[in-house]
Amino acid sequence: RLLARFAKLRASIPAASCLRSTSRPAMTAEEPPLVETERKMLSRHLVTATFSGLEPGKEPMLMIYPPQPAKEWAKFQVVEVHEFEKGGEYGEEVKAGESFAFVPVEAEADVQAVVKTLAPGDRVKLAWRHDYVTMSGKRPDGGDFESKSPQRPVTHLEKL
Repeated sequence: RLLARFAKLRASIPAASCLRSTSRPAMTAEEPPLVETERKMLSRHLVTATFSGLEPGKEPMLMIYPPQPAKEWAKFQVVEVHEFEKGGEYGEEVKAGESFAFVPVEAEADVQAVVKTLAPGDRVKLAWRHDYVTMSGKRPDGGDFESKSPQRPVTHLEKL
């Protein structure tokens, strides 16, 4: 009897009502989706490292829809730490023997150019910051939203 009631209820719901609404206004080209409103340096690093190579990321494993394609990450093994500055409570320290990776296409043009010349085993001088970044934007319904996340921009890459 319960199954019959469920079947009757299910049949009364239009199939389209289960789909996401498409009546939301689209973002226009004039409206930037996100604007950086604050950046706090949590730590800063300068190291000598060995280039391990380019590796595919784990983005396809994220439990989001649609699935994200794997990004190409430049991976380095830290050999020696020359400078470390902790600028915030959550600044992380990377020590010799640990690894550091970044996505070259998201880096500055000069850093991208150096990555293109590297071969696995090359030694480099590498510097980056660990920042906590606040971004603000508008939702499609006109409301405001804020997003906070870490970023680790590479500030220097030099082949030794």
